[in-house]
Amino acid sequence: MRARPRSISIASGKGGTGKTTLTANLGIALGSLGRDVCILDGDLAMANLGIIMGMHKCEVSFLDVLTGEADIKDVIYENHGIKVVPTGFRFEDVHDVLSKVKRERVEEIIGELLQQTEFLLIDAPAGIADATIISIAAAREMLPVCSPTYPSLVDCYKTIRLANVLGSWARG
Repeated sequence: MRARPRSISIASGKGGTGKTTLTANLGIALGSLGRDVCILDGDLAMANLGIIMGMHKCEVSFLDVLTGEADIKDVIYENHGIKVVPTGFRFEDVHDVLSKVKRERVEEIIGELLQQTEFLLIDAPAGIADATIISIAAAREMLPVCSPTYPSLVDCYKTIRLANVLGSWARG
């Protein structure tokens, strides 16, 4: 019997703490242990997960799913033995997409991905704006990331509190 799939948001209140690097490396490590893993770039404005994974020229991305131009199955790529859902970047309409993204739609997409994988790791954007709230709320668990500076620790604490309010279990 297959274990219940796990959705984990990797988040921090501050940028530059290593969220994207941790998401990629944790995904690859779990994949190398034989786990079925999918990593999703939840940073709609400043997506970098695809770049780190060497996938900066994908034809379609998570943004296309959010705008209704593609189905989630069309943006799941295989790389390093795991599934990767890059967000890509389209300067001309990113603000439009961000303003129209609904938490329910993201949760629906997350649900579809969870039917196809054992671990779903979501690389959340920095801060506590709408896209971060959506990324954390869509996951059952949240892994906080911070650097060893006082501002980073304070922002990380705020992110943990936010996860608790949103019903996502903060680990770590």
